[in-house]
Amino acid sequence: MCPLLSPPLLAAPTVEAHAFVKKVLTRRKQKQASADTNYRLLTDPTELKAWYARFGHCDLSRLVAILRERQVGVKEEVRKKVWRECELCEDRNAVNRTPHAVPGRREKEAKEYGQLAYCDIGQLVGYPFSVIVEMHSREIDVMGLNAKSDVTDHCVRFNAQNRLLLPKPHRQIITMRSDNENVLRSAKMKATMPYTHFDESAKYHSPSQGPAEAAVKMIKRLARTMMKEKGWPLAVLPHLWEGLAETYMALHANKLGTSPYYKKNGQHPPLKFICGDKVIFAPHRAKTAKKTEELPGKRGWYISRPSPHAVRVLEIWGEGPNDFTVQTVHSVDVHQSRKGTLATWGYEGVDEATRLLLAGVTDTGLELQAEEGVWVSPEAQEREGEENAEQLKEERRGMEKGEDEDSSDSSDDDFLLLL
Repeated sequence: MCPLLSPPLLAAPTVEAHAFVKKVLTRRKQKQASADTNYRLLTDPTELKAWYARFGHCDLSRLVAILRERQVGVKEEVRKKVWRECELCEDRNAVNRTPHAVPGRREKEAKEYGQLAYCDIGQLVGYPFSVIVEMHSREIDVMGLNAKSDVTDHCVRFNAQNRLLLPKPHRQIITMRSDNENVLRSAKMKATMPYTHFDESAKYHSPSQGPAEAAVKMIKRLARTMMKEKGWPLAVLPHLWEGLAETYMALHANKLGTSPYYKKNGQHPPLKFICGDKVIFAPHRAKTAKKTEELPGKRGWYISRPSPHAVRVLEIWGEGPNDFTVQTVHSVDVHQSRKGTLATWGYEGVDEATRLLLAGVTDTGLELQAEEGVWVSPEAQEREGEENAEQLKEERRGMEKGEDEDSSDSSDDDFLLLL
């Protein structure tokens, strides 16, 4: 007998091969999921204008990509019509292309959350603000500043909010880069973040643009558009930074293929409320108030959501520069305007294509839905199946027990007949 030949040693597949196979399988899974859903089409230019205004007149192609991720398509002729007729868009509908980055600015790409972050300081109409860009998910966090030394407080807040996602053991950013040398070399920053490596970015020049500079320019653009369209006093501007950051997080990023919010949280951002939406809210109820007392609702504007159970709203009662208040209320006390969310932005109709998005439902074909419109959780389905199985077993036991009793009675009768 001839000896068995051992199979030849094959080289292990490369990382690119694994990535390609994973990409193909993911696309196939998405196609199968989207085939079972009803793909809706947005055909009204007025409605698309309202969505365009909600997102601060950002790049229209990014808005179309946001709607496409939620199974809402837009006709090409509708998109072109909105792009040509938009009067509030800055730079006369010019598309601001992102310049090339400085060589060496991104030589270290982040592979995990918290490995690399950029910090920059911006200023608009005398109001400074700080921006932190996390390079893995391209998440941005914006905070208003009273002075440049307050950047340390911003880093502390960012670490506290993302402590579970930041790397161990100290739950801090590994490398922080910035163009501002005074911020990086400050003793307060090193004392607050002792285990973070501070590295100066490459020198900035006008034809280049890094991730932090791009975020600062985008926040300025959204803020100018919001103030121009709403006509709010300038004193409101310091309260809008966090709400504009939420809008930025919901925008589609071409380099990520999705939004930064989805990259970080693994789910699409809710579009029920966006900074600038008109809402009806109930003010904070004091502990001394009667439980049966119903406080009247007030009209205001949605600003941001600092926590899952808190919403920050803006109320303006006069035309003066300081005739406004910013309140923090419970999320259950904030409701959409009676005329509809899009009515705030110039569209008073109700379209089936985007109604689910305004209701807070993200229809991606992956959620389980009941036949009568009531959502049933998988745990409840399993529990119901187990109860039905136990009921069937009991019925079978009862039937078998009845058959045994009948057979025993017939055997006794036969025995008596024999006697």
